[in-house]
Amino acid sequence: MSLPCSPFLPSILAMLFDRDLSLTVLCLCCSLCLHPKYSKFRNRLDELLPLPDVSTLPTTDDEAFNAALKVLQMERKAVVVVEDRGKMGNDTRAVATDQDRTMADYVGQPQAPVDKVDNALEILVRNATEEFGFIPRDVYNGVFKLPWTRDEHAAAVKGLRCSELTSLVKAFSEQRALHGPSHKVAVVYPDESFAHYDLWGINFKSVQIAGEVIGSMRLEEDKHLRKAYTFLREFPEGSTLAGWIFEVIAHRVLPGGWSKGPALRQIRMTSDLP
Repeated sequence: MSLPCSPFLPSILAMLFDRDLSLTVLCLCCSLCLHPKYSKFRNRLDELLPLPDVSTLPTTDDEAFNAALKVLQMERKAVVVVEDRGKMGNDTRAVATDQDRTMADYVGQPQAPVDKVDNALEILVRNATEEFGFIPRDVYNGVFKLPWTRDEHAAAVKGLRCSELTSLVKAFSEQRALHGPSHKVAVVYPDESFAHYDLWGINFKSVQIAGEVIGSMRLEEDKHLRKAYTFLREFPEGSTLAGWIFEVIAHRVLPGGWSKGPALRQIRMTSDLP
């Protein structure tokens, strides 16, 4: 069984992610060079670096390559923002957002240049993991065929309903298999168990995919959400997905207030922590 095609390899990478994101990205970067498109892609990228300016972007006749350059441009802009804040004396650790990451997040050293090809490839790998999860096949496609990979996953996520999630969990629980487009949305992973048999869990492939699915499910009726939540709780493999649906239910219930008494109000949180 080849590593890129293994349905259970993401579990290993997911566990690495929980412990050390940089180590996970490093593993995927090391395997990226084995892909048939790597050498040509790397050489072409090296020819176009450094990018001329944060406000301009070179274009090629390859849509996928242009998408990769756009990812690098966005990261380069983030570095400029962080550097500018540093010059103004702001504490960037307190105000930086997810898009304002420094390159130290990628290569473990202060302000590593975005325009070095090795760093650029690492940025592209990290972007692919954030969008599509940790399956090597998806990461490779997210680097070399980013627009196509986005379309494939968007098609699988669009219109996903609670009934399909319950069918997914039921099928895996009974047959240990993922059917149809479910591999574009979910991954399976070994769960900790003190018993003498294996336990498995199912989760969305990435936080971004989870957000898209949950956004779609917020359009469903309450009875469907509650039915799916109750069903998924009955399967150990479905407990994590049940948690996501519970979040949808909570977001719908809380703004409407309790059945008796005043509606809930937003409370401004304060803290003495630095």
